[in-house]
Amino acid sequence: MGSDLQLHAIDLLWSLWTELGVPGLTRRHEHVAIDPEPLIVASPWIAEGDARLRDEVHRWCAAHADRISVSRLQGLLRRATPEVRGAFGQLAATLAVSSGARWPTAPEDVPWPRAPDPRPPALPTTRPSLARLRVRALAGVGARADVVAELLGRTAVWTTASDLDTLGYSKRNVARVLSELADAGLARELADGNARTFQLDCGEAWTRLLHVEEVGWPHWDAVMRLVIALLSLAGIERRPATVRRVEAAKVSEVLRPLAATLGLAAPPAPRGDPEIDARLRAWAAEQAGALADGTSVAFRVRATHEERVSAS
Repeated sequence: MGSDLQLHAIDLLWSLWTELGVPGLTRRHEHVAIDPEPLIVASPWIAEGDARLRDEVHRWCAAHADRISVSRLQGLLRRATPEVRGAFGQLAATLAVSSGARWPTAPEDVPWPRAPDPRPPALPTTRPSLARLRVRALAGVGARADVVAELLGRTAVWTTASDLDTLGYSKRNVARVLSELADAGLARELADGNARTFQLDCGEAWTRLLHVEEVGWPHWDAVMRLVIALLSLAGIERRPATVRRVEAAKVSEVLRPLAATLGLAAPPAPRGDPEIDARLRAWAAEQAGALADGTSVAFRVRATHEERVSAS
């Protein structure tokens, strides 16, 4: 089961990076807008066992580092596990040597022994899945483009600055961008008690302009953190049964809010379940497989506020 989880995670990364332009065989995520920063943060750790994928990630990042928000990488890394931060730091240190990219590193981060030969991949920005990069071509790399992209994924939902805290930017920065969009007449503003809520004005015109009418906007930070948590189950498979149950219960509590955010079925509840280990690993394999082949409900177009309320 552990190896199945790892294979699904690698398959997911290959499909996403192939969609972004690296030479790969399979594209299963043409229908979702890919978010590069959460993918870049998680990929070095997930791809440690696949040297070719790791090298292709390096080549893409070296060629297109100017398309990536450094401040957002910093914000996402603050919430990452030490193992994920360490693997990313090695990639960033290697990029600093091979391409001069100045991404976040820690003093203990050392470059890979050998950087891959530079073979810069193309960047197929006309693909619907690269909508976020098209928004950056329009609004620049940084919080403004990412806030606009998030509002595009929430065209029927009123959004506050707090709703966007998983982007990795400060709440003050996000609130400033939302206010400026409203001041420019590009977003509508509505007072909701003490909160200020916003909605992209003429959302249908934006989606037509950027060719994203049928594109889903997943919560990629939650997707990547879910995959990382699922992979932690592979590390407990050979431990004694009692330890497996305890560790599985801990992982289940981590997975539960992520699954809720992504609209997935809840993982098995650990309380009083002597089979929690086996049931959770079965749930994990199902979710990881659906993520890898692009059929997961996490990749559907985000529901409107009314649809979410009626489903809850």
